[in-house]
Amino acid sequence: MNDKNALGDEKPDLDEAPALDEAPALDEKPEGLGEKTSEDLFREGRNFLCRGESFVRGEKIIVGFRGLNQLSLYCGEDPVFQFNHRLEVRRVFHSGQVYRAQLGNLVRLVRASSGGRIVFDPLPVSIKDEQVLLAELEGWLDELRAASGKMHWKTIGEESAAFEERLQVWLDGLARPVVVASIANLG
Repeated sequence: MNDKNALGDEKPDLDEAPALDEAPALDEKPEGLGEKTSEDLFREGRNFLCRGESFVRGEKIIVGFRGLNQLSLYCGEDPVFQFNHRLEVRRVFHSGQVYRAQLGNLVRLVRASSGGRIVFDPLPVSIKDEQVLLAELEGWLDELRAASGKMHWKTIGEESAAFEERLQVWLDGLARPVVVASIANLG
């Protein structure tokens, strides 16, 4: 585990990982989940090569692709699921909690203080709680699969048809059930 990449920053793209002591407070909602609306994220998510906005279950969703097809899925304002280039879940933001991948499982990050510095302690997540989070993710992915070709995507960075094809290829390559990464960084 590399502590310097233990928690991603809380920019709308949520993809760069600062040192733990530089990370924003966990009791504050990440940008794109509260202070910035999903519409702002769609317009201003500049770290995504391309991004698309549509609706699933009556919720606005945003799908953003970074280099190497690393996907972030924003389901309304919460939850957010992020994947690495191997199509593994690397980070989850759910119900105001931050989770990261660690050795193939999710751990919840809890703010703590150590010698006057703020750090984030990883707490194990029960098998049941991890299954619930991953089942919710699978539900969103199943909705995307079922609606594939029928959804209207508003896109930035790529034509709508190319974006839909990229998303379909990504969904087709995704393992079932989804796999949790060994580490949370993009690598």
